[in-house]
Amino acid sequence: MGWVDAAGLLAGYAVDALVGDPRRFHPVAGYGKAAGALERLLYKPERRDGAAFAAIAVGVPVALAIAAQQATAHRPLARFTVVAATTWAVLGGSSLRREGRLMAESLAGGDIPAARERLPHLCGRDPRALGEPELARATVES
Repeated sequence: MGWVDAAGLLAGYAVDALVGDPRRFHPVAGYGKAAGALERLLYKPERRDGAAFAAIAVGVPVALAIAAQQATAHRPLARFTVVAATTWAVLGGSSLRREGRLMAESLAGGDIPAARERLPHLCGRDPRALGEPELARATVES
């Protein structure tokens, strides 16, 4: 990793800490929705179908990252911008802290229905049958 990548990582972290996550059109949420749609379309219990889903769901972002890396290899400002933007998009620290605090408040107050309602903001688990320990564990794991 060179100094441009390191500076981009630090800038992305700083933007996440200062600005936070977009309320709408978050890139990670968009990826999750796209992956969910792809899974519903492709995934079957057969190994071949699962492998096809995994190859596309992982392969497309990896291919985009490789393309961005190659396109910015000799363009430091573009490289810095891509690394900073990508870091900011994938960190999600601000929203994770906010959701974690809200979940902790719900659990501390014994409001399990509110905690169940909050969990989909953090992960894709079905919260309907989860009790306090499972909700807390899912929050920490997210």
